[in-house]
Amino acid sequence: MVSTRLKVISLSESEKLKNLLKNPEDDLEEIVSLIEKKIEKTTNRLKEAEERYRSMITHTSDAVFCYEYNPPIPVNLPIEEQVKLLYNSVLAECNIVCAQSYGYERVEDVIGRKLTELFGTTSDSLDKLFMKLIEGGYHVVDGVGIEKLPNGEERYFLNNGHGVIENGKLLRVWGTFRDITERRKAEQKLEESEEKFRTITEQSLMGICIAQENKIKYINKAYSDIFGYTVEEMMNWEIKDAINAIHPNDRAFAMDQLAKKQKGEKDVVVHYQYRGIKKSGEIVWIDQFSKSITYKGKPANLVALINITKKKEVEDAFLRERKFTDTALNAQRDTFFVFEPSTGKAIRWNNAFKEISGYSDEEIRKLKAPDSYYDDHDLKLAASAIEKMIKEGEALLGIDLITKDGRKIPFEYIGSSIKDDVGNPMFIVTIGRDISERKEVEKTLRLSEKNLKKAQELAQIGHWELNTLTLEVSGSEELFKIFGLTKEEATLDAFAGIVHPDDKEYDLYHIRRGMETGESWDIEHRLICKDGTEKWVHAIGEATRDEDGKILRLIGTTQDITERKKVEQKLRESEEKYRTLVEISLQGIIIIQDLKIIFANSAMAEILGYSVEELLSNSAEETMKLIHPEDRTFVLNRHKDRMEGKPVPNRYVYRVVRKDKKVRTIELYSTVIEYKGRIASQQVYMDITERKEVEQKLRESEEKFRTITEQSLMGVAIIQDNIL
Repeated sequence: MVSTRLKVISLSESEKLKNLLKNPEDDLEEIVSLIEKKIEKTTNRLKEAEERYRSMITHTSDAVFCYEYNPPIPVNLPIEEQVKLLYNSVLAECNIVCAQSYGYERVEDVIGRKLTELFGTTSDSLDKLFMKLIEGGYHVVDGVGIEKLPNGEERYFLNNGHGVIENGKLLRVWGTFRDITERRKAEQKLEESEEKFRTITEQSLMGICIAQENKIKYINKAYSDIFGYTVEEMMNWEIKDAINAIHPNDRAFAMDQLAKKQKGEKDVVVHYQYRGIKKSGEIVWIDQFSKSITYKGKPANLVALINITKKKEVEDAFLRERKFTDTALNAQRDTFFVFEPSTGKAIRWNNAFKEISGYSDEEIRKLKAPDSYYDDHDLKLAASAIEKMIKEGEALLGIDLITKDGRKIPFEYIGSSIKDDVGNPMFIVTIGRDISERKEVEKTLRLSEKNLKKAQELAQIGHWELNTLTLEVSGSEELFKIFGLTKEEATLDAFAGIVHPDDKEYDLYHIRRGMETGESWDIEHRLICKDGTEKWVHAIGEATRDEDGKILRLIGTTQDITERKKVEQKLRESEEKYRTLVEISLQGIIIIQDLKIIFANSAMAEILGYSVEELLSNSAEETMKLIHPEDRTFVLNRHKDRMEGKPVPNRYVYRVVRKDKKVRTIELYSTVIEYKGRIASQQVYMDITERKEVEQKLRESEEKFRTITEQSLMGVAIIQDNIL
């Protein structure tokens, strides 16, 4: 009996109750007691669960609700009918968050209200939410609904719901929702902002790219066009692929900058230029602006770039021309000097002026011109000549240059003035020749007028739109500025009236073709504005059509390229002036490359007794035969050392053999230049044969005199400044 009792006590109450119920007549009181205890525990757990539930719905930030349906909805009805019946619900329970979401202050204000009373109107999104609930077996997670409150306000909610179904009928729906209206508005603003960004970037002439985590996240068509790829091709790139589109010599710097900007570091270079490699292998110059940004919550690199290859070509041409001009000026034995007449400040000079005057570059910069180089008498002559240069454009002048060591060297100058746009003198340009070794002044001095070119790429672009029905033109302020018109004059006739008469038909032809066939165009033509200003413009246009293909309007851009045209014209003029200067020079000038004469002027041909054509056709061996055999090794070694950059004299004397076999003595001034992209030697020659012959005869005469006097039995003396 005792052991049985202990066994019963060791069992759980549930098991004990089961055992007792097998023989209820044995211990009915104990059965009742156990049942009461079980009911009490169940009631306590239910109470605790109720308290936890109330605490949860009271303190949660989500809205909690329970909608009941009376009568219940059969779940085997067609979905459309179930959706309609779902609106016939009554709010049975909710928390304060739910009530406030519906626009009320208390839970009591909404309990017992129908769903249709709590919303101002139903919406398509609520239908879709109900369908999603039904199709999910009356279970929905993160369903978005748009609900209109009684005050007319439209709100966005993120819903979670679960339906209670008994006997094939829906009794109620428990659920939660969260008001995501502000988040949704923020997302919409973000979408609108991104759409604006895409619209701007897709219409931009600049290439735009966003790089993040070593991958390309965004790229526009202008960017892919610059490198000759499609957008789709480049969007599949990783950063290593993008780096391969950069010239090897520029990659290290570009990779370093890219890494720093993706990390958001501060010590970065925002604007720089580098060489890119197109898909075709063509090398292009890129002007790039980039900065660190936050893209989708993470650091990224925003890149904007343009193709400046044409600009670089113009700039490189200008620099090559400048270098070639400097080399040509420094190869001359004539002096070249430019100064400001208002201040006397030296602007530019060549090596000949520095060497002859004896002053260093730094000293020349500090000395006032012309005052520091001439005496009072010559300065009066110089002042008159400068006045004539300003009034008439140029003047000839013969005065003595005073060197640093006090020597006076007779010079003949030809000078001219450079004026600004309003006619004020800016610079005086002079070329001087040392005439101390010659008694006859050459009558023709060539003046090489060199305007300092300024290569500038002007981004002056105006966009426009032409209505093909009314022929009215609308466009940006820059467009009207380029044409010199007001917006009140915005008609095709008004714009056509500004086009240069010789170009008008050419321009209108493309516009008519665009209106009739939709054919696009890309042309350059001239304008003559109302104030008489002539401009060059680059015009691009294309047609836009409606859904049926009908042309509605023409759109395009016009860019002022006047400065570019001026630079190109000045470049041609500069080359022509240099060729003229060389051709009329009395000094022989040649350019030697690979021991062959690749350029020679008429004076050089005359010195050697050949025609220019004969000199240019000579092989390297034939060219070397022009040097006297006894001087050939010396001259060739000097030439070789100079081309290798070794320090050798620029001036020296040697003999040449003319075509008629006569030997002439020449004085050479040689310098290394770059000619057509390769190293070459530019050489200036002067025939000094007569001078050498006179010097030789003088030496022979003095030798004879010494021989006679030394052998004479008579006393011989030379008395100077009678001392007796």
